[in-house]
Amino acid sequence: MLLFASLYLVDNLMGTTHGGWYDECYTPPNKLDDLRYAVRQIINITEELNITYWLDCGTLLGAIRSGDILRYDHDADISIVYKPTTAIQISHLLKNAVNNIGMKYISFGEINPTTKRKETSFGRVRYNDVYIDIYGWQIRDGVFQGRPQQILHKPYPDYKMLLLNKLIEKYVIEVYEFPLAWLHPRRQIEFIGIKAMVPNNADALLTALYPFKKFAVPYKLKCWLPF
Repeated sequence: MLLFASLYLVDNLMGTTHGGWYDECYTPPNKLDDLRYAVRQIINITEELNITYWLDCGTLLGAIRSGDILRYDHDADISIVYKPTTAIQISHLLKNAVNNIGMKYISFGEINPTTKRKETSFGRVRYNDVYIDIYGWQIRDGVFQGRPQQILHKPYPDYKMLLLNKLIEKYVIEVYEFPLAWLHPRRQIEFIGIKAMVPNNADALLTALYPFKKFAVPYKLKCWLPF
């Protein structure tokens, strides 16, 4: 168990991506193509719906590094801003738009047909055998690093609900708040053949997520262990 927790911690520090035991160490080209296609569609939908979004987590890391999906990333991550009073409306708009183009949108609290568990992100999009996680953030007044300021806050438990035990939960790195100034004004970069929005201070956010992001190795546990 200590070994498992150590590997989980190392992954978060190195800036790699989360994956299941049976996922490939490196994502096959056809799945990477599916991810690129799905991300383009979701970006187009959020822009048409006038939803503030940005590339996040491993997808942001890949965008900043190479303008592409990381070749060991098995899913994609997009964050959005919403108000508590508009959460249901935005979820319905996204669900209708995503389902209308032949993809599957799973809302927060719905049973994911693949995992058989309740969805713990704001939403999740499935296209063929790949997923895009949609993370929702709210703007509120707060304190970050001792300074009062507006912050972005992720108000729901997210994947911490799915951690195997308290030992891993104690050491896993997950960002649930960061300064609004890191996000706004967002900026555009070239990504998978289109222009996509990223945080103004993407480096600060990535450093918070992945303190040693200059290192890159496949994450899946089977790629680390000899069995």
